[in-house]
Amino acid sequence: MPFVIGTAGHIDHGKTSLIKALTGQDTDRLKEEKERGISIDLGFAYFDLPDGTRAGIVDVPGHERFIRNMLAGAHGIDLVLFTVAADDVSLIDETQQAVSALLEQRHGGVDFQIRNMASLLETATETQDTLTVLLGSIAAISLLVGGIGVMNIMLVNVTERTREIGVRMATGARMRDILQQFLSEALAVSALGGVIGVAAGLGTAALVGALGTPVKFAVFPVLLAFGCAFATGLIFGYMPARKAAALDPVVALSSD
Repeated sequence: MPFVIGTAGHIDHGKTSLIKALTGQDTDRLKEEKERGISIDLGFAYFDLPDGTRAGIVDVPGHERFIRNMLAGAHGIDLVLFTVAADDVSLIDETQQAVSALLEQRHGGVDFQIRNMASLLETATETQDTLTVLLGSIAAISLLVGGIGVMNIMLVNVTERTREIGVRMATGARMRDILQQFLSEALAVSALGGVIGVAAGLGTAALVGALGTPVKFAVFPVLLAFGCAFATGLIFGYMPARKAAALDPVVALSSD
């Protein structure tokens, strides 16, 4: 049997956001509601429970200036959901105890349930930390694989250009010059990969944002990505560059 849930709260302490998270529907339809962050008129939404029961939601204004709308929306409500905000997170438990005592006194018994967001916030934080470690591990493995790829490319490059290296040494190039040349090439390869990766990441984020998911762009992750790309090229390109710089000019000139 369908039932109706009413939500109420002074101003709007997240009740409209909670309804949107549950149903995907925004009950604040008026422009003034969105600008001021308060519910002025009644809002309606619904969602289906796992057993097929449909639950309707009436988003009731909680401000005393809209008492008529609040009373109109209270008619026919089977369950009531109140949202209370604590300005200080450390006072959540005390606030919960005060609300529980008030409701028990008014109702003459415990016919209600209270949940605070502290445990949910803790769970969300733990989940976020786990995802951060997981994504960081994936990024580290990706950098390692990419660095090995850069190193192999540069080793093949040194092998194929051995005679060129010998000619440069014979014409006055020093070990430092050869080392600098191949390190620059390794950095160029890594920088190209960084540009492609950043462009792909920004493009994917823009696509996700276009589909309706809020996306925040920041400069620091882009700079961090380029920094990691340059560091990868510098670290993994050093050994091939060192190998090229340490070649014997006579042996290098005599190679095919």
